[in-house]
Amino acid sequence: MSKSICQQELKTLLNYLQQNYAYHFPDYKQVNLIAQLQARMQQLKVDKYSKYLQYLKDKPEELNVLIDTILNNSADSFSERDSWDYLAYKIIPQIIQSKHPDKKIRV
Repeated sequence: MSKSICQQELKTLLNYLQQNYAYHFPDYKQVNLIAQLQARMQQLKVDKYSKYLQYLKDKPEELNVLIDTILNNSADSFSERDSWDYLAYKIIPQIIQSKHPDKKIRV
């Protein structure tokens, strides 16, 4: 598969996550995000982003596994006290304040 096709499939997958589940990863280094996606795909023996996208569509429960994989491998960004304080005193209150009563908050 050519690199441009692979990049387009990745973009399609990320757009799907953003549009259908409001998951957007602008602060993640692309190389780390790709590594986590590929690690999950390898566990499932899926070799293309397009096949993984179809897998996500067929098995919605996979979304939780994917998000946990991505977030758990990025947790070291919160190892500093300043990061936790910013999250606790700035971000979380904003999330709670803007949350619709019928929506869940995922952490």
